[in-house]
Amino acid sequence: MKTIFKATLLFFFVTSLSLFAQKDYTSEPGYFDFEKFGKHQDKDLKTEVLLEDKLLKMAAKVTDGREADLSDIINGLKLISVRVYDVAASDNAGYQAKIKDMDASLKSNNWDRIVMTRDNGDYANVYIKTKGELVVGLVVVALDGADTNSEGEIVYVNIVGDIDLAKIGKLSSRFDIPNLDKVNQRDGGRNEK
Repeated sequence: MKTIFKATLLFFFVTSLSLFAQKDYTSEPGYFDFEKFGKHQDKDLKTEVLLEDKLLKMAAKVTDGREADLSDIINGLKLISVRVYDVAASDNAGYQAKIKDMDASLKSNNWDRIVMTRDNGDYANVYIKTKGELVVGLVVVALDGADTNSEGEIVYVNIVGDIDLAKIGKLSSRFDIPNLDKVNQRDGGRNEK
């Protein structure tokens, strides 16, 4: 009896590990690895959202009857990754340089910058990756610069999958993803702001 119980526990443990194991998205054309531009301190991590394929499919089913548009958007996605880190005033220049490095890397890898905003030390860049007529990736990098009175934050967003830019703002409000509203501010498709 103990052997059957142990075998059952082992089966459920292995099954749950395979269900919740993080899938490797690095081969997806819309994936971007922010970590290759430097690691952050765990203590500075303020928010992390990681919605993978399986969870997104479940969310699409749940919202299907009530919010068909949102369900359609979610159903085409494979990954939503959001990370928000605190930034001290002494780190502003380093993060600005990191954003410039990311910008160069994204553009050299066929990402199109559709929004660029600079305002008193605050930066926001939005990029899309296309495959034919489809948008298969979206990246947002935004720095809310720190000053002597308060900490700032840097936000990294990567959405992978089939993306409808006209409807992407719904994800911003539903999943509280910062800076996605900037996608809808773009002018004429690929002009800088």
